[in-house]
Amino acid sequence: KATVSVLNCIAQQHGHTMMYTVGDHLKTIGGLCCIEAGAMYIIDRCFTQSLMAKGEAMSLPTRVMTASTALCVALAGVFVGTAGSAVMDLGATTDSRWFGQTEAGHWFMWVYVAHNLVGIAVELVDDIIPENKPAGEGEKSVSKQAYNKLPMIAHHALSIAAYWGGLSTGRMHYYACLDGLCEATNLFLCTFLLGREKTASVGANFTKYVLGLGSERLGNAVSTANSLLLWASFIPFRLVLFPTWLYWFAQDVMKMYGAGADPAFFSDPAHSVGHVSTFELTFYPVVTVFLFGLSSMWFSKMTAGVIKLLNGKDPMAKTKSA
Repeated sequence: KATVSVLNCIAQQHGHTMMYTVGDHLKTIGGLCCIEAGAMYIIDRCFTQSLMAKGEAMSLPTRVMTASTALCVALAGVFVGTAGSAVMDLGATTDSRWFGQTEAGHWFMWVYVAHNLVGIAVELVDDIIPENKPAGEGEKSVSKQAYNKLPMIAHHALSIAAYWGGLSTGRMHYYACLDGLCEATNLFLCTFLLGREKTASVGANFTKYVLGLGSERLGNAVSTANSLLLWASFIPFRLVLFPTWLYWFAQDVMKMYGAGADPAFFSDPAHSVGHVSTFELTFYPVVTVFLFGLSSMWFSKMTAGVIKLLNGKDPMAKTKSA
C-alpha cells in the first residue's frame, strides 16, 4: 500500500492518478499470457484435432498457429467490447481523452499486450520448436519464412511498445482504445484463415461442420459471405479508422501547441501540455501510420481476392505472370 501511495503521489505531480502500478500491469499481463497459452492448448486438443481427417497429421507449429487463429475469433469480441466501452467513456472531453482511465480500457490493453506477446512466440514457434512437416504442409526457405514473418512481428512489437506506454504513463487511453477498434476485422479474418487451412483437411472440415453445421453447401455460402464481410469491414475499421485517429489526434495537438494554442485546453488545473512527452506525441501516430500502411497493403490483396471470388475463381489461386 505504501508503494502504491508513493507511485500515485508521483503520478499526481504529472497530472493524473494511476489506477494501477507497473507491477500490477506486469503481473496481470503475465497471467493473461499463461491463460492464453492454456486456452490455445485446449483449443488444439478439442477443436483443431477434432477437425483433422483420420490418418492425417499436422505439425506442432501448424497446430499452434491454427489454435491461435481460432482463439482470435473469440478475442475479437473481447477487444471490441472493452475498447469500445473505453472510447465511449473517455471521448467527451480533452482531459478524459489525454488523461482519463477506465477499467475497460485497462482490460483491453492488458489482454492486447498479452496477446501480442504470445503472438510473437506463435510466429517464431517453428524456429523455437523445429519439426519436420508432414507431406502436404509444404516447405519454404528460411529466408522466405523470415520475410513473411517480418510484418506481423513488427506489428506485434510496435503494438506492445505503444500500449505499454499507455499503461505505464496512464495517459492517452482514449487514443489507445480507439486504435484497438481495428480488431473487429479479426472476427472475419480469422474465420477466413481457418477455412483456408489445407493441412489434414482442417479447413474443409471447419467450413462444412462449423460454418455449415454439417452441410458443405451451406458452409461454402457462409464462407463466401464471411470473405465479403472481411473485405467490407476493413473499410470502416481500418481504412477510415486510422486516418480519423490521425486527424483527431492532430486537431488536439494543434490546439495544445500550434499557433493560437488554447491555454484552457485542459479544464483540470492538474493537467497541462507539459505532462505529455515527446515520445507520446511522435511514436503513437507513427505506429498508427504503420498500421494504416499495413492495412492498405492487406486490403489491396483482399480486393484482388474478392474480385476473383465474385468471378467464380479461387481467391487464393496464384496468377501466372506474363
